[in-house]
Amino acid sequence: MIPHTSLTHAQPPRPHPAIVVSSPPSAPLSHFGQLAQAVAETLATRRDPRQLHPLMTPAAFECLQDNIGVYGWRTTPRLRRLRSLSPRPGALEVCAVVQCGGRVRALALRFEGVERAWLCCYLRTA
Repeated sequence: MIPHTSLTHAQPPRPHPAIVVSSPPSAPLSHFGQLAQAVAETLATRRDPRQLHPLMTPAAFECLQDNIGVYGWRTTPRLRRLRSLSPRPGALEVCAVVQCGGRVRALALRFEGVERAWLCCYLRTA
């Protein structure tokens, strides 16, 4: 008999307790759409990842670097759909449908309000 094992799901990282989380500035959804487009372009090797470094936590930036090239390189990705959800004040989860040539990809980002700015703290693509 195979023993039962539980699967754990990775949780998005929380801001470091030493960082003061204040009310981030309000930003229209188009602002996060531009950031999602920039991430997609980086994943397609169309944008230098260093441009996004100041907008991401170290863990999210490492994930971005680990996935550079997964969207291919022949065409520039285009954002087709964007949805958002705020699970709590100071946090925003964004999911996007990205067209890369003939393929369609999913992109998920989580933003946290940190020091009066929005910082991407989680990134996942499929």
